[in-house]
Amino acid sequence: MQKNNSNRNYNYKLGLFAEILTCIYLMFKGYRIIKWRYKISVGEIDILAKKKKLFVIVEVKYRKNSETVMYSISNNQQKRLINSAKWIMREYKTEKIRFDAILISKFNIKHIKNAWQEI
Repeated sequence: MQKNNSNRNYNYKLGLFAEILTCIYLMFKGYRIIKWRYKISVGEIDILAKKKKLFVIVEVKYRKNSETVMYSISNNQQKRLINSAKWIMREYKTEKIRFDAILISKFNIKHIKNAWQEI
């Protein structure tokens, strides 16, 4: 039981680190961070950013292996983020929104712009 809690705590901290690293990365790329760990009625958005007039919902994933990180965003997560985007569009009165994924593995950050679109 103790080991399970320590693994969960370690993974939580690793996830926080990946999100903070992503925020710094995005700021260096010219994005403005609007919200981080944004909890709304339909779920949580890792990062809501903006570049010029475009809002970007960013899903952050960290895995030890660069091959497994590519497949770590499930269809259910994508659907949840699409519902979140609809909420963001109403809240911020915008139609310009994009879904990006930041995939982090040991020594690699991969930014996939327009990672998926509404189905």
